[in-house]
Amino acid sequence: MSNTSTLMVIITNNLTLMVIMTNTLTLMAIMTNTSTLMVIITNTLTLMVIITNTLTLMVIITNTSTLDSDIPQSPSYGTYLSQLIRFARVCSRVEDFNERRSIMSRKLLKQGFLYHKLRKTFGKFYNRHFDLVEPFNSSLINLIEGVYRIHISMEISSKRLKK
Repeated sequence: MSNTSTLMVIITNNLTLMVIMTNTLTLMAIMTNTSTLMVIITNTLTLMVIITNTLTLMVIITNTSTLDSDIPQSPSYGTYLSQLIRFARVCSRVEDFNERRSIMSRKLLKQGFLYHKLRKTFGKFYNRHFDLVEPFNSSLINLIEGVYRIHISMEISSKRLKK
């Protein structure tokens, strides 16, 4: 594989657009007088940063594999664990944490992740990182109940589709 790179810069009165592309990385930056949007894309993650006068927002998206790929299953469940840690750190309310966890759990179950392994991983998270969930004032059973409800609703939906 040859190393190629492309650089493109467009500058106008109100806007600057810069794109750098290599075999392993794409960087795009859009800058105006009041805000900046930067997107960095690699094979394993996408990083998006939005900067304005009053706000800085950074979003990291890891490209998780489906379980039918060649990647071993254990690291895939480790990704779930690391996301739970991140959610617990950024959420100040248990409702926000549960919402984010619920969305991720639903996506992972649709990708073929096993419910009992997600539940076991959540238990590891709760026990190893209790300091992060302690402010939520919620027991393990209350927190894990949401994952169970998602699992049951997805089973009911798939049974209806099969009929």
